[in-house]
Amino acid sequence: MTKARPQNWMDEEIAEGQLPDKRLDKRLRQVSTNWAVPWEPDHSRACQDWANIQAAGRFFSNGRVNEQAILKGHFDATRDRVASAEEPILVLQDTTEFTYQREKTEAIGVTKVINSGKDKAGRPRLHTVCGLLMHSSLAVTTQGLPLGLNAVKFWTRDKLKGTAGDHTVAVEIRNKGGRQVPSNSRPALDRKQKRYPPLTLTYIHARERDQPTDRDRVDWRLVTNLPVHSAEQAIEKLSWYALR
Repeated sequence: MTKARPQNWMDEEIAEGQLPDKRLDKRLRQVSTNWAVPWEPDHSRACQDWANIQAAGRFFSNGRVNEQAILKGHFDATRDRVASAEEPILVLQDTTEFTYQREKTEAIGVTKVINSGKDKAGRPRLHTVCGLLMHSSLAVTTQGLPLGLNAVKFWTRDKLKGTAGDHTVAVEIRNKGGRQVPSNSRPALDRKQKRYPPLTLTYIHARERDQPTDRDRVDWRLVTNLPVHSAEQAIEKLSWYALR
């Protein structure tokens, strides 16, 4: 039986989702379509009316809806795009911080403590930031064309010291064909490092010749286990890193 082709890009992204109810699946499409409008960054305006705002709230508070179910369709679509690519694929990783203004941080959690200046006595003012952290992996071509997320992890903290207070949700996919792609991930630099075999690494130092008047000089120090035997190959690795 031939699989029906999605009617639009949103249907394609969540066609392989695993929400337990068709009504939830329909609501996910509606919410995603509303939020995809680039000129409406505000949630209430993107939803267009009070009924849609309430419906979106009920969707995200539904106990049968979780991050993995929402993102599964997009991850599957990303996997298909990566599998069809004929060039090397880069996996760019970064962490994003979402901050919120709350008198009580218990409902969300905290991310860090920052120094917001000094009081009249000269003592530092420490401010606890309420929010979430998201670490994501974005698959792109060497030309910078985004193919989609292939992993994302959200977490927050009850406490700032240790890990006992961390709340973590992790979802990821693996390429069905077992294909390996270049990544900027690195082995943990701790005692477990002894378990890893020796690696041949190349150190690339790129420094901007002239000092710009409006910013700091670009000064990159990169370490890679990919082959670098010429200036052209070094520039290629730098251009890959610049996509991050």
